[in-house]
Amino acid sequence: MDELRILIARLGWPSTSARWWTMQELAARLNEPASRDETESALLQLLTTRKLEAEVIEVLCIYWMAAQAYGYSPTPKLAESIPRSSILSDLLLESFSMFAEADDEELEEVPEEFVIPQDFDGVQGSDLPRIFRTSMGELENHTGLPFVRQMAFEWTANRSAYPDAPFQGDPWHFSRPLGDGFIGQLSSRTALRAISAYLRTLAVAEEFWGMPTDRAEASALLALPVHPTLALLRPERPIWFPATTDFDGDREAIESSMRGLVARVKTARPDDELIAFASPIFVSMERCVEVSLVRWSQAEESSIADADLAAHLEEFWADGWMLRSASPEPLSTTTVFASPPLDRLMEDQCKAWPLAAPLGIDRLGYLQHDLYPGRLFLPTL
Repeated sequence: MDELRILIARLGWPSTSARWWTMQELAARLNEPASRDETESALLQLLTTRKLEAEVIEVLCIYWMAAQAYGYSPTPKLAESIPRSSILSDLLLESFSMFAEADDEELEEVPEEFVIPQDFDGVQGSDLPRIFRTSMGELENHTGLPFVRQMAFEWTANRSAYPDAPFQGDPWHFSRPLGDGFIGQLSSRTALRAISAYLRTLAVAEEFWGMPTDRAEASALLALPVHPTLALLRPERPIWFPATTDFDGDREAIESSMRGLVARVKTARPDDELIAFASPIFVSMERCVEVSLVRWSQAEESSIADADLAAHLEEFWADGWMLRSASPEPLSTTTVFASPPLDRLMEDQCKAWPLAAPLGIDRLGYLQHDLYPGRLFLPTL
């Protein structure tokens, strides 16, 4: 079996987790003396054939992951092998103390007569997260510059990268065996085209519209395939994990499963306390079920009756409250969290506060959607 050939092929799969874990495996091969030369050669060949900026970023992230995990030093040929550079690819090269070669692809401002095509708006929120389009809209509202039209213009232009299949073939081939109606976390060529258009729009803004470099770099981080702190995260099944992993059933059955889960944690980790849990997703022909458990604390003087507390907290939680974070450098593996003051964390009427909250999307990795928006919890205090 040609392991390297199979891994390279999996980089083209639309399945987000498959691509992320494949990048980890290829990074590990760069650390092994027996496989390093072959892997370097294959990745450089792959890099020279990439037609979209986002495709280039994914390959560069393999080198970056190898450097962070194993102290690997990329070959000097890396910089000269990049066919489609971007603000983000320049940042990755700088982390290797390398600089990009001159890009032959000239930037162009959107013409006045350009009309946003219907397919650009149609893919937002379906084939890719709406956050890229939303980010462009916020910049446009703040500056009055045509960020959205520029992104749509770049989207139209990069259709020529894959003229025969700009939207890729049949991504549902990868999820159809799971059953009708199942929607997996997919990032197909459509998403790669849109993310590439997003990156080129930022480059246009920096070159023609006076966008500060640090602002452009901060915005470009939204196009990272993986969160720098979580790039090498691997799944690990804890010993207290329940044998029955589906939480399907009525309210009583789910509550019983949760109480059993808490009891298992107390037995396995008597000195610890479970403050948050997200169940595996249970999928059947009838429905899709996911259960999240977050522990709260409550002070005295609540104005909400105990019987109404669950419904009240559900409404509060639905606002999408997340933990904000920062990093010392754009690609730093260190993520810094500042615990919010208790008076900001506490819900005023019921005097309660969550002990855990989802990680914010400051450096969201689009190949790590299984962790977002509410599946990766961190302590709030």
